[in-house]
This record gives sequence, structure tokens and C-alpha cells, in this order.
Amino acid sequence: MVKTVMGVVNGCATAIMLDCFSEISGKAIDPKTGHRKPPHPKYKHKVKQAYKQAVEEIHQYEHRLIYATTNRFFHINDFTPKIRKIYGDITDAQFFEFWKGTSAKAYQISRPLVTSLWNKYRLSLVNHHVPNPDTLAWAFTAQACLSLACDIYHAAIKDANKVVPRLQPFQVENLYKNFSLHRVLEAWTKAVRMTEETNYELESVEDRNIEMGIIQLTETWINPDYLYDSISETLPAFVEIFRTKGEMKKALRNIEDVRNKTWDDLDNSKTDEST
Repeated sequence: MVKTVMGVVNGCATAIMLDCFSEISGKAIDPKTGHRKPPHPKYKHKVKQAYKQAVEEIHQYEHRLIYATTNRFFHINDFTPKIRKIYGDITDAQFFEFWKGTSAKAYQISRPLVTSLWNKYRLSLVNHHVPNPDTLAWAFTAQACLSLACDIYHAAIKDANKVVPRLQPFQVENLYKNFSLHRVLEAWTKAVRMTEETNYELESVEDRNIEMGIIQLTETWINPDYLYDSISETLPAFVEIFRTKGEMKKALRNIEDVRNKTWDDLDNSKTDEST
């Protein structure tokens, strides 16, 4: 469950962060002119280094997952024979790319919500006369998405602990810690703080609008249908990782079984709470 959820959530968050990085660094293309948008005026020297360090943290996060020596989740040879026979002759890195790719559909669904959240930040920055609101709003948008991914990670850890209550919370945390984007978030937050001083109190309307934008994004990322739709639609694009097409079709059926079980569990949980 943790691995599945974080594959989609972290994949979305890091992809959005890289999109925002393009906006800040001047690599994004203006669809109206076909030319590159200008970078944020302060994107140079130490600020530039800070943003690049945040991008490097994504690479380090991926490296820790692929090449972990303990608590390995992507080492093909660790799989049981029953699971191993599902996949063809692939590497750990190829299996990781498949896992990361499960976020593609969810990312597409999220994009309008991300743009809406960006606009909410932009309007707030404009209202408080902060320079370069269009570009700076992307920095805050990425920060919010990374923070949301970390919140979902901690929620997933708590749920995992309920399944194995005999383990202490720190033991469960230690098992899954490489799935956390907290280092990426910290590095990005540092870069944002170096970019512009924005120490002002949000007005109630601004606070409510931004909070609603984050809630909408949260509901999308944790919705079982979006989650399993994203995985199902990814499988055909990675058909080469499966031993046969038949194994891929079995995997698709298994996803539907898990989806149905997830909804049943959620419905039962609501029934228990109401009684």
C-alpha cells in the first residue's frame, strides 16, 4: 500500500516541482510566443545553486530507493518466485521506472488543479505587492505539492502501522523512510526563502482559497479511482517489463480486485464510524 500510493503521489509531486523549476529558471516555453519565459530575476549565484540542489535531492531520493542495501523495494532478486515470474528479464532500475511511471495519469489529472493553485498564490502575491508574482507563485506551488506528498507519506505510515501493530511506529518509519520526500522539500523551501521575502499575513479569503486548492489536490491524489486508474493506464506503456502479455493482463485484473477491496474497506470503515 505504501509503495503503491507513494509511487503515484511522489511521482506527481516531483514532476510538478520540475515543471515549477523550469518556470523559475527560465526554461519554460511561453505557448503564445514559442519563446522561453524569463527566469526569476534572483535566479543566479547562491539562489540558483539552491534550486539546483533541490533538483539534485530528487536524484538522490531515487538513488536511495533503487540501490538500497536494506529494506529493498526494487531489487528484482528479492521477489518471491511467484512474483518474479510475472516480470521478464529486467533490471532494478527498469522496475523503478515502471513504478515511477504509475503517476502519469494522476499527473495529467492534477495539472488543472496545480495551475489553479498557482493562480491563487499569484493573486495573493499581487495583492501584497510582492515583486515577480507570476514566477514566485510557481515556487510556492511546488513547495505546497512537496509538503502534501510528505503529509500523505506520514498518513500512509500510520495506516501501515495499524496493519502491523506489534511494530513500534519508529520501526515502520525506518522500513519506509526512503519513500519520504522530506529532503527534497527542505532543499526547495530553502531556495524559496532565498528567492524573495514574503513575510505577510494571508487575508482570510486568500487563506481559504489556497487551503481549498490544496484540499482539492489532496482529494485527487488519495482518491482510489484516480490512483488505480493511473496505475492501470500505465501498464500497457511498460508491457516490456512483463514476462508475457498474459502476465500484464493478470496484473490489470489484480489492480481491479485491489481497487474493489479498497472501496469495500473504506465503506466498512465509514459504517463502523457511524455505528
